[in-house]
Formats: sequence, C-alpha cells, structure tokens
Amino acid sequence: MNHHVVTALLLVAALVAYGIGFHKGGTAIIILGLGLECWFWVRLSRSVRGKDKPHQSPAQSSVTGTQ
Repeated sequence: MNHHVVTALLLVAALVAYGIGFHKGGTAIIILGLGLECWFWVRLSRSVRGKDKPHQSPAQSSVTGTQ
C-alpha cells in the first residue's frame, strides 16, 4: 500500500512542479517536474510488470526452460 501512496505523491508533485514552472516561467522547476514524472512512470511500470509475471526461482526456470 505504501508503494502506491508514494507513486501517487510523485505524480502530484510532478503536476505541482509543472504548474509552478509554467506559471512562473521556471525552466528548472519544469525539469524537476519531468524528473518526478519519469520516476512515477518507472515505479508504475515496475509494479504492473511484477503483477503480470509470477516469480520463479532459478531452480524452476532451469526445469521449465524459461528465464
């Protein structure tokens, strides 16, 4: 649950940084927002990818031939 809260807060922080940057004309704030948004998407893709593929131990993958 905490993982989702942090991910949502990253998105909110990115949107706030974008809003301030575009309103005040601050390039550094917009770049900060871009970095926060990228971090959000990385965390989101890792959490979705982890749910799609079940975890296999190395012994199971050698038996089934998958990695």
